[in-house]
Amino acid sequence: MAHSSRFYRQRGIRYLATGNINEAIYDLSEAIFLDARSPQAYCYRGLAYLREGDLGSSLADLSRALQLHPQHAKAYYQRARVYQRMRSWGSALQDVNQALALDPQYGKAYHLRARLHFHQGYIDAAIDDFGACLARFPACASAYLNRGIAYQHQGVYARAIQDYTQAIALKPQLARAYNYRGVSHYHLGNLAAAFVDFHQAYQLAPHNPWVVRNYTHCYAEILDTQKMSPSSANYQTLLGGKG
Repeated sequence: MAHSSRFYRQRGIRYLATGNINEAIYDLSEAIFLDARSPQAYCYRGLAYLREGDLGSSLADLSRALQLHPQHAKAYYQRARVYQRMRSWGSALQDVNQALALDPQYGKAYHLRARLHFHQGYIDAAIDDFGACLARFPACASAYLNRGIAYQHQGVYARAIQDYTQAIALKPQLARAYNYRGVSHYHLGNLAAAFVDFHQAYQLAPHNPWVVRNYTHCYAEILDTQKMSPSSANYQTLLGGKG
């Protein structure tokens, strides 16, 4: 039984949503073979290639989608992600700006632009865009985490801690949030709170080198400062009664 371009396109999109990348690329390629003027098929195949790590093919497909449909905000956003992976920062920023011009409520685009601003050293602009993302998606743990990193970069540790705490509330297994919050506590001189956070980060990500370094450094410093042993009651209190 012969299937239509629409059939292959829709099934390819479903495959992509469930992580079946090879099947998605096959079906979306069939959709394009049957209808070479489908911007949606090119856009989603470009996204599939991006997830596979084939940046060249992804860029070609997303550019073709935009030739066919120049008002396609999603294609601009996805192509900006490709340029970001290619470390072509100016092109990435140009595309994400275009996505937001077409769709000012595009929360993910604000998040991406914030990360681009941060990478280029425009920290205030990054903080503003993370805020714009959160205004549209208040349950975005990664936006809280990354805004916290931006505040921490500026030395605004109390605000950073607030954002890391929000990120943890939304995603309790987010080891990076505990680790970064520990760093902010450390800079504020709150060694006990820093140690608790580093310990939790270590419990969640025991093989992360930065987590291990922070945990062991704080461990040694707090033992030296407090003159306590790991078996002491004071040490156990720091861990909430857990060794």
